Order: sequence, then C-alpha cells, then structure tokens
Amino acid sequence: MSNPIVAGLTRLAQFEGRDSSGRFWPYASLILALAFVAMCAPFVIEVNKTFEAINSFAAEHPELTTVHRGPGQVSVQIEGSHPELTPDFGYLLTTTGLVAAGAVALLGAAVARRLHDTGRSGLWGLVPLPFLAFGIFGFRALIDSFMTDAPIMPLFAALLLNNMVYLLTLAGLVWMLGSAGTPGPNRFGPAPAAVEA
Repeated sequence: MSNPIVAGLTRLAQFEGRDSSGRFWPYASLILALAFVAMCAPFVIEVNKTFEAINSFAAEHPELTTVHRGPGQVSVQIEGSHPELTPDFGYLLTTTGLVAAGAVALLGAAVARRLHDTGRSGLWGLVPLPFLAFGIFGFRALIDSFMTDAPIMPLFAALLLNNMVYLLTLAGLVWMLGSAGTPGPNRFGPAPAAVEA
C-alpha cells in the first residue's frame, strides 16, 4: 500500500507498529482538513439563519429596531431580549464535539504508530484529549450561563486556563509527531521502510 491515505484508512484499528512521517502527514492533513470543513459548515448555515431571522424581525417590528447602514456594513439594534434570534449554540457545540470525536477516532491509530516510530508510547497522543473535551463541554456550559444570568467568571477563567494548557499539549504532540523516526528497529517493531517493502 503506497498511498498513505488508503493505508491510514485501512489501518484504523491497528495501533501497533510504526509509520513514517511521509505516510502519516498526508493522511492526518486530509482528516484535519475534512474535520475543519465539517465543523465550519454548520456555523455558516446557523449564522445565515440568524441573519435571516434578524432581518425578518426588523421588517416585522420596525418600532423595536434601529438599522444603521454605512459603506460595506449594516448594524441592526433590537430593543429587548429576543433569545429566538440567537444561533443554536447547543446544536453547534454538539456538532463540533461529534466531528472532533470522529477526527480523534480516525487519527488515533495513525498517531500511535507515528509516535512509535519516534520511540515514544502511543499514549502520548491522549494527553490533549481531556483538555479538548473540557473545552467543548465547558464552552457549552458558559453559553448556558449567559442565557440564565448565572455567574460566568469562574467558568470563563477555567476555560481560559484549560485552552492554554490544551494548546501547549497539542503543540507538544505535534512536535513529537514531527520528530524524526528512530533508525532501524525499536521496541515497537522494524523501521517503516522495512514494513512497507
């Protein structure tokens, strides 16, 4: 199997062995690009629906709406609270969580094999995951706090700290994944070139 994408897809449950950088990165890049598109699409759809709802509300309730138009911009101010005009953040965050879980499932074995090639345990690939999960669920709780007037500063501070740690652990994982493989056999098996030959 010389195609790295086909190889990655056919080895989704194979956590043992090693993968070279040349086999890992094309597959990982495709999965991450698809995940990015799958996360962005619902946001674009939801934002468009929100703009349409605001425009409809402004047309139906001109007494509650002030519209400011300028070169290349439109600003709409609406008096009062109208939660029906806000995007469905629950749906958006659920979609984001499902896409992230799918990407993790598709990348898990490939990450483990790439880490094995550098002489490291595949368990290093798990380090960012708790911070990713807390970020997704915590952000949903933060949005819910905005809607219910609950105190938000402790949760906001926890999310800020969590996201900084997440980015650090993710950067560390990317560095490990980009490290050179160990020449020759290591404790995880023969060098990838020997496996692919």
